[in-house]
Amino acid sequence: ARVFKVNPINSANVTYGGLYIDNKDQTNSALDAEMVWEALPVKYEDGKYFLESEFMYFYEDRPPLDTIEYETNDSVWYTRDMQSFERMNAYFHIHSMGTYINGLGYDALTKQLAVDVHSGYADNSAYYPGEHTLSFGIGGVDDAEDGEVVVHEYTHSLSETASPDNTYGTEREAMEEGTCDYMAKAYSRTYNDNTPDQIFSWDGHNEYWPGFSINSKRSYPADLDQTKDGDRDIWSSALMCIHDFIGREATDSLVMEHMYYQAAYSTMPEMANVIMSIDTHSFDMRYHGEIKQCFVDAGFVYRSASVPTLEKRSEYKVLNQSGFASGESDLTIVFSKRVNVQIMDSYGRVLSSHKNLGEITLQPANYIPGMYLIYIEIDGVTFVQKILR
Repeated sequence: ARVFKVNPINSANVTYGGLYIDNKDQTNSALDAEMVWEALPVKYEDGKYFLESEFMYFYEDRPPLDTIEYETNDSVWYTRDMQSFERMNAYFHIHSMGTYINGLGYDALTKQLAVDVHSGYADNSAYYPGEHTLSFGIGGVDDAEDGEVVVHEYTHSLSETASPDNTYGTEREAMEEGTCDYMAKAYSRTYNDNTPDQIFSWDGHNEYWPGFSINSKRSYPADLDQTKDGDRDIWSSALMCIHDFIGREATDSLVMEHMYYQAAYSTMPEMANVIMSIDTHSFDMRYHGEIKQCFVDAGFVYRSASVPTLEKRSEYKVLNQSGFASGESDLTIVFSKRVNVQIMDSYGRVLSSHKNLGEITLQPANYIPGMYLIYIEIDGVTFVQKILR
């Protein structure tokens, strides 16, 4: 199929205007020229090609309702004025991002989504965690036409899967949006570095709405607006600063891992320290200087700040997290001494308590999919281990 990579503003190295405007979803030769052929792995059954993969399938959530089409030939060319273009474009970008996330080792988070690319007439898109669905609005520039919007919303699904039902509190909400902005722009910049400081450079930054930036020089806490959208750029800009120092894959690995430690009402300094701690434990402080510089510039940590400890990994080892998360095999935690353990679900409900253990084994059949907290008391100190099922 032919798709935008990631949108015609970026790929053409232009700003919104002239031939590069929405114009009520019409196309022209300039917009058509920005479409690129890409192979799409799909489901084949009974002589039909279904736009379905391990990452997503399409459904109808709300008007305008689409007529789902199945193709019997091996290539498809829709221009942006045709109803099916948004499906092809969203499918490509979700598949590309899902494949990349799996490659980083976070395949437990890429659960199959239901996606509606024409969901409502407003210029708004959303991820709905209760239904695990993505909905893209068609107001202004159709949101599914901009790969940055697609990846931003897709990242919400990864974040929610890692840390369910805890996006509460203004700073936590701002970081949620900022993390998704960062992941969208890091993805976009792998194709083209035009508009490096703009988020949603096709869908926004136009007559419909101003979009968001990712080059903020604002500092925490003095410059906080105390709103979700007003403060997202402080967090996203700090992450992009790290990206520009250490590269996409290393930064994205830190960002994906920190999702497991997100908590309701968490603050930017708290989560900045979590990322610094992940660098300590997972990368042996390889990127400590670069990360700290970006977080100092953003006001999250002080120049003399030390790295906190997330958990004493020498005191215990967690084995087979991936197999447990997928439901295929048991998870085992081995302790260096006898400890007390309490297992809780993400709502804080105690599921079981254990005393004087040398190790504990969890069987996936005994746990529904979700996130669990394991409180480990060692010599009077309590550590928290997050486990995904």
